[in-house]
Amino acid sequence: MSYAMVNSFRAKKLSEFHTDAVAGCGHKTRYVDCRTMRMAGVLGVLLSVVLVLPLPLVNVPCGIALVLLSLGGLYEDGLFLILGFVAGFASLGLTAAVVIFSLRVGKQILLLWHF
Repeated sequence: MSYAMVNSFRAKKLSEFHTDAVAGCGHKTRYVDCRTMRMAGVLGVLLSVVLVLPLPLVNVPCGIALVLLSLGGLYEDGLFLILGFVAGFASLGLTAAVVIFSLRVGKQILLLWHF
């Protein structure tokens, strides 16, 4: 083999490894693949944003969902990820309900206070 062929082979292997490492697809299990981990990451970012907001009754469910998602990603366990997705979507629904209720109650309080 020539020197150029060896270097091109090495560059190809390194680029494949780098692409897989960046995409997070280095290790696939039977239940967890790249798309599942990406969806868990997006849900984790949404839950983190909600966790920072000063809303009542929302922080604990978001924290539990984040813990379940992170354990599922860490151990590549499908059950923890499923539980994390269910808890995450439930806590996002709870957040939406709290925000809608707060806006309706706040609107009524402002109407009563104005008169």
